[in-house]
Amino acid sequence: MTERDMERVYRQVNEAWPDGPHRGYRYWREPQFDAREATIAVKRLWKHATGKPLAIRGLVKLTSGNRRNRFRRGIFNPQRGWHGLVHSVSHAAHRRLHPDDPDHIGRHAYLERRLIEYAVARKWHEGARKRPEKPMPTKADQRTRRQAALRARLAKWEAKQRRAETAIRKLKGRIRRHERGGG
Repeated sequence: MTERDMERVYRQVNEAWPDGPHRGYRYWREPQFDAREATIAVKRLWKHATGKPLAIRGLVKLTSGNRRNRFRRGIFNPQRGWHGLVHSVSHAAHRRLHPDDPDHIGRHAYLERRLIEYAVARKWHEGARKRPEKPMPTKADQRTRRQAALRARLAKWEAKQRRAETAIRKLKGRIRRHERGGG
């Protein structure tokens, strides 16, 4: 394929992003996810691309600045947004599926388009992967929760103390019976 053909192919790939004439650009620049979201998205994209689960232990490590710009060993730069994440995972999956192929060829473009359609269908770019934010607990809530936990711990230790006193009382009785000659 000539360079002109590849430009046409990748223009079609980027048209899978649903935001008008500059498709994909918005999703390239906006970091719209956190480490948990990125981890789940990477695992699902990888499984969709290769058919096999991706073994990442822990969360994807998010970096910043002009660091490694492609997904490798669980490290990803979130400043590249959803477009960058999908593009990077498509490259990694393409390298795994076709190790002898160069990076930007027709097969890679097809794979990337499939992954974009997968992500867009699930509305990840609109924040569908995000969990609703929980309100921060107030000082009074924290104090109440802490007091309840302390009371529960005290109750456990008091129960242990009662069981210990009962066991001690029974053992003393057995010792007395043994000393009297009973059995």
